[in-house]
Formats: sequence, C-alpha cells, structure tokens
Amino acid sequence: MILNSTPSLKICSSCVHRNPGLRDELYCQIMKQTTNNKSSKPDSCIRGWRLFSMITAYFQSSEGLKPYLFKYLETAAYDTRRAYHGTARVCLHNLRKTYKYGGRKNVPGIEEVAAISAGRNHKRQMFRIPGGSERVVNTKSTTVVQDVIEEMCSALNVRRQQEMDEFSLYCVVDGDPYSLPLGREEYILDVTTEIQKEGAPFYLIFCRSVWVSPVRLDNVLSVEVAFNQVAPDYLEGLLLEWPVAPNSPLVLAMARGAALLQRASGAVQPPHKEEIRYLIPKPAVVQRDISSTRWQDMVNQSWEDMAAITPTEAKAQFLGKNTTINTIVLDLLNTSQRLHPTPITDSFKLYSIFRLTYK
Repeated sequence: MILNSTPSLKICSSCVHRNPGLRDELYCQIMKQTTNNKSSKPDSCIRGWRLFSMITAYFQSSEGLKPYLFKYLETAAYDTRRAYHGTARVCLHNLRKTYKYGGRKNVPGIEEVAAISAGRNHKRQMFRIPGGSERVVNTKSTTVVQDVIEEMCSALNVRRQQEMDEFSLYCVVDGDPYSLPLGREEYILDVTTEIQKEGAPFYLIFCRSVWVSPVRLDNVLSVEVAFNQVAPDYLEGLLLEWPVAPNSPLVLAMARGAALLQRASGAVQPPHKEEIRYLIPKPAVVQRDISSTRWQDMVNQSWEDMAAITPTEAKAQFLGKNTTINTIVLDLLNTSQRLHPTPITDSFKLYSIFRLTYK
C-alpha cells in the first residue's frame, strides 16, 4: 500500500463513511508496512507512516485492537532511535484527538492529501478578527474549533475556560446572509474543505459572542477585538433607548465618546463640525434636538483630554469603567432588570442583552 491522492481518498471514503468493518484490517496493513519494511522502494516506509497519520485523523479502531494500536504508536513515537519517530508522534496525537472528538467526517481535499504526502502536517489558515485584521493559526488535520479559540484567547491573555467560552468562531460564506457559530468539536479542515467544494469565497472570523467577564483592557489585542465589535453597534444606536433627552447625562457621554472615537482613529486634531455626525450614534443625529454647534462645543471640550493618550488608550477608555459605553449601558439597567429579575451590575454583562433587544 502506498500513499497517493486517489487511493487515499477512496480509502478514507470507504472506511469512514461506508465500511467501518474494514478499519481494523486497514490499521493492521499499515502497521505491517511500517514494521521492518524491506521494500525495494526507498520511500515505502515513510509513505506508509504518512498514510498512517491521515488514517488516524479519521477513525477509531475496534475496542479489541485499540490497546495494541496505541501501544504500537507509543513505542514508535517515544523511541527517538527510530527513523520515523516524529511521524509516529503525529499519528499518536491524531489518534488521541480522534478518540476525543470522533474523527474527521469529510474526505480530505486533494491539496491536503498532497501536503501530507510531501510531509507537511499543517496549513497556515487565516482567521479574521473584528476590525478586519487577520491572524495565522497553523491548522493540522485534527485541529478543531476549540483549539483555534484557545490559541486566539491566549493572544488576548484569556486563560480561564469560563472566559474562553464567551468567544466563538464563525464561518461567513460570501452571499449567505446568515452565519452561526461553529461547533467547538468541528474540525477546521472539514469545514473549509466542504465549502471549497462549492467554490464560494468564505472567511473564518473569531469574535466575542457573550459579554459576561470584564474586557481585558491591559491587552492590546483584547481592546481591539472588543472595540471593533462594540463601536459599530454603538454608532448604529443599538445600545440606547431613543429618544434621549437633550439634558440627559448620556449627551455628554456621547460627546466624550465622539472625542475618543476621533482619537482612536489616530487623529491628532478635533473633528470638524460635519465629521461629528459620524462619531455619535445615528439616532442622535436624526433626533435633531441638539444643534451641530452644541455638539461641536461639547466634543471640543472633551478633546482637551485627548492629547495625553494614544489611540489604543482612547479605545480602552471608550470601553472602560465609568466611561462612554459604561454610562450608556448602565442607563438601561432598569430595562435589564425588567427582562432579567436578577440584578446585573457589570456593564458588559448587559451588552449582549441590549444588542439583541434594540436591534
């Protein structure tokens, strides 16, 4: 048995999806090929190990063969004197992931098979974060959504599982107006391979979907993710009940928010009168109870504090306690208590509630 694209696809298709009874037979044949291989073909053994790494990512053996299969791989992986102990370690890792998550569901694409045949066991997969920037995660055959979320959360300095559960991974397909978070146990390459078959452009986006734990304002990437999710909804007016009285404290909060948004963009000068309409919530512009001159005066007054902070600090202040978003969301506390009798005091605990309520 040798590794090439077409037979490998047929093996995975028949064994995983059609004939589970052949799994033990295939595993035994692969173990035979990778044990004291005497083939005249110099690459026979390594091709067998690479096929082994693919098979272990897809399905389990029977319970009877399981202990022998694990023992075989552990012996080969942990003995550094063996020529292919590195690939054996990959096989062992894949098999453990398969027993944990159930194994890959879709037949691998030609590109994945070709990469494994060439000895490449990961793909540089792009993941978007709110704001449009991208981060690369080395994605292996057995990488699941949970793995990506954990790696991205690590960059945000989020370590606790409770906090990590507040983040999700979405697959957005061009032309599809709806997207749902991917399941934590879904294999990334299963998702991408299936979509690539359809030929539609797509991207994977990592974002926060629940707002219970406080935003980590001491981490630049955490600030970027939260800011680029909250600011657009704020400017659309989704975090406020309208109309807002002209003498409400929220008016001053929105004026300071406009100054912070201007500084967050990297600007070093206060916004012009005609620019302010793009820095306050749209319903406030439409409401017209406050003149553009008054808005400019209030924004300019807040601008005096902006010279001493960086754009990142402006974003953090926009999100932070006792500042713009906090003031605005806490103004809706009475509404939240009507919806949820248990008192909620953290402003970001309210964000997801009002993002859904006032859309």
